[in-house]
Amino acid sequence: MRVATSKTALVLVFAATLCGGCSRVPWRLGLDGPMRVAADEGRLALVYYWQPFNGDCQQMDRTVFRSDEVLAQMKGMMPIKLDASFHRKRAEQLGLLKVPSFLVLSPHGEPVRRRAGPMDVDQFLAFLVMAKLSQ
Repeated sequence: MRVATSKTALVLVFAATLCGGCSRVPWRLGLDGPMRVAADEGRLALVYYWQPFNGDCQQMDRTVFRSDEVLAQMKGMMPIKLDASFHRKRAEQLGLLKVPSFLVLSPHGEPVRRRAGPMDVDQFLAFLVMAKLSQ
């Protein structure tokens, strides 16, 4: 067995941080491609505006996005992650001004519901239910 070099170990730690502990949610990156798929399939899209090293985002990745109830409520939605480091201008156009922020879009790209700030499992479930009822 070979011991990893410190450079390799650093890369692995960085990759694990970026994936948020490797979420159970099949996040799509970017907006245009996933929104085309959501439109074609008639699905709501959940946009998660985040930053990998933001404490609130990391907490949500460790708790909310590992919850079986949240995963069940997200079923059928198109989950999209927008990294604030790369998509700030696009996020501002959508009214996403701080991380974490969440936006549910209709299959045609119209805003259905939005919320800024961290949430616990129950708050996030309520957000998703209200978004589905609002469409």
